[in-house]
Amino acid sequence: MILALLLMRHAAAVMPRARREWAAGMHAEMLAIPTPAEALVFAAGCVFAAYQQRISPVRIALAIGRFGVTAVTLLTAGVHIIFLLYWLAIINDLKTHGMDSWAGKFPIFQGLSAAEALHYISLKPSWHVGALIAITAAFAISACSLAHRRFKAVVVAAGTGLSINTANALAMQATDGPYLVHHEIAWLYSLAFVLLVLAALVFRSADKRLTPSAPLAV
Repeated sequence: MILALLLMRHAAAVMPRARREWAAGMHAEMLAIPTPAEALVFAAGCVFAAYQQRISPVRIALAIGRFGVTAVTLLTAGVHIIFLLYWLAIINDLKTHGMDSWAGKFPIFQGLSAAEALHYISLKPSWHVGALIAITAAFAISACSLAHRRFKAVVVAAGTGLSINTANALAMQATDGPYLVHHEIAWLYSLAFVLLVLAALVFRSADKRLTPSAPLAV
C-alpha cells in the first residue's frame, strides 16, 4: 500500500495544475480499494494517465506556439528599447564630444554644428517619442503576460498599443517634422498588435477547452 501511495503522490505531482482535482479524486478512489495489489495497479494507471495529460500533443503544440509568439514579441520590445537607448547615446555623445566623435560622423549631421544637430533632434515631437515608448512598453507587457498565460492582459496591452500607434500615425500625417519612425510603416505595428490580440484569444480559448470540468473517472 505504501508503494501505491508513493505512485499516487507522483501522479499528483506530474498532473497539470488545471487537473489537480483529478489527482484528489484518484487518491480517494485508491483508498477505497480493499487489496494492496489492486491499489498498486490502480496507482500505476493513475501515473500513466498523469503523464498522458502532461505530454498531450495539443498542449505541447500550444506551448510551442505560445513560446514562439512570446519570443518574437519580447524580441520586438528589445529592439525598440535598444533603438531608443541608441538615440539617447547619440544625444549624449553630441553634448559631450561635439562633432568630433562617432555621432558627429553620421551623414544626417554633415555640415551641422553640434548645437544644430541637437536642435534638429529636439524638433522630433515629444508626443511621438512618448508614443514610441508606450508602444515599446505594450510589446514588453504583452510578452510578459503571454509568458504567464495572462491572456486578458495581452489583449488589453496590445489593444492599447494599437490605439496609441493609430493616433501616432494620424498625428504624423497631419504635421510635418522629423520623426524617429516614419508613419508609412505604422501599419506594421498595427498588424503586430492585431496578431497579438488574435493569438491571445486563440490561446485563451484553447486553455478553456483543455481545462477539465469534472474529475477524471478511472
